[in-house]
Amino acid sequence: NLARDHGQRRKVGLLIDLKLGHRALGSFIAATRETVGKRLSQWRDAGLVDRESGRIVIKDIEALREIAEPA
Repeated sequence: NLARDHGQRRKVGLLIDLKLGHRALGSFIAATRETVGKRLSQWRDAGLVDRESGRIVIKDIEALREIAEPA
């Protein structure tokens, strides 16, 4: 939803044009700040997301959709 509502195309992905901390992201999905941080780190290591000036860049939106909506 954030990508759809606030996403801006970049060369290497889709920039979510909001500065959101782990706590704010957690409030969207009823998760703790720690859980959000761990998941973002895992996704960053897997090449799915990155950070740019405090914002999230989605590098593989299809993979994130699969994670969010498993078959």
